[in-house]
Amino acid sequence: MSKAEVGLREVYKQQTRKKILRSARRCFYYNGFERTSVDDIAASAKVGRATVYLHFSGKAEILREIIGENLKDQFEYYRKLVTLPEPLARSDVHEWVLGMITTLIRVRRSLGEFAVVLIENEEAANQIAANRLAQIRLLGTRYPRFRVAEAATDEARRSLHECQFLLYLVETYPRYAAREDEPMLASGIDVLTGKFMEMLAG
Repeated sequence: MSKAEVGLREVYKQQTRKKILRSARRCFYYNGFERTSVDDIAASAKVGRATVYLHFSGKAEILREIIGENLKDQFEYYRKLVTLPEPLARSDVHEWVLGMITTLIRVRRSLGEFAVVLIENEEAANQIAANRLAQIRLLGTRYPRFRVAEAATDEARRSLHECQFLLYLVETYPRYAAREDEPMLASGIDVLTGKFMEMLAG
């Protein structure tokens, strides 16, 4: 088999994998995670059941991959927070918070009721918690208050919980902000901006 043929096969393989993920996301959205079967995903993707298993070991791996895609985008947004210009300006932090919340609201709307899975599924919750720690470590590369990921003392653990809670507020705020209540959205973004300014400047 030529290099060109190998390349084409790999492209087709990746396209099929992406199609399965898109179909799974759609099935989870409309049917819920528990009520969706591998057969449902295969039918939606217009591939055979065996093809789904060729790419994934089952629904759990598909779920991990979908969550991973969302968390990767979220992680990259935190990378922008690390690269804000010095000295840190409230207007820059406000713009970052606004962008982050707007992105999370859009993601939540695209997930629909499937977003509940990300909260109630233990494996998904553990994946999100591990990502939150990675985000704290990333922020700790610039901001001292976030250098607490390896908490060894009671004081460090309290600081770690404070960091985790702030990131948790950002993640969960879109649940309430997605109700088209502009004054509430603006107030929440102001509050989060203040919390971040306090933590980033500390």
